[in-house]
Amino acid sequence: VARAKLALGDYCLLGGQTWDASLYYSQVEKMYEDAPIGNEAKFRNATLFFYTGDFAFAKADVDVLKSATSELIANDAMQLSLLIEENTGMDSTEKPLKLYAEADFLTYKNQFDEAEKKLDSINRLYPGNSLDGDILMMRAKIAFKKRNYTGALDFYQKVYTTYPTDVLADVSLFKAAELEEKYLNEPLKAKDLYEKLILNYRGSVYAVEARNRFRRLRGDAVN
Repeated sequence: VARAKLALGDYCLLGGQTWDASLYYSQVEKMYEDAPIGNEAKFRNATLFFYTGDFAFAKADVDVLKSATSELIANDAMQLSLLIEENTGMDSTEKPLKLYAEADFLTYKNQFDEAEKKLDSINRLYPGNSLDGDILMMRAKIAFKKRNYTGALDFYQKVYTTYPTDVLADVSLFKAAELEEKYLNEPLKAKDLYEKLILNYRGSVYAVEARNRFRRLRGDAVN
């Protein structure tokens, strides 16, 4: 029932019925409070608030989820929290984030041309904003959804080479390695990227999985 409600929430969100979508997500959250599926519902609600520009509500939800038992949800929550924190508080800096959120929602709905136009407008209208790394990550997501895997790889490479200390660096590195391994048939390049993640980002939520994949690609016996 909870999974069905999440699916209904997604369906409503795609159709622009954000109130109904939030209601379904909230129902699941209350049904399974502090359980993984409840945290998933809470994160989807936070993402919905982000899409619609309700950044205070979105941040309140993701700040709670930063201590979630699921490491991936906690990591996603931390990234969204930092994104909001770094780009709100002043009217002049919140406007680029609203455009970014609109582009993110368009990407979610697979309206890629419109999303890319939104992304193009951010630097044009608000030069010097702090969203460069995030914009590259979204462009990579769009390229991947369009099955342009080499294009997505280029964007991920730009993130971890240009912003190596950013919170997105380990994410982009892992996704680049995954592209090399699973979509571009380049296991040796993937192994090198997994090793780089292991050595340079030991505290990353992706470190354990990267280590397992590195060992497998090296030929070790992995349980």
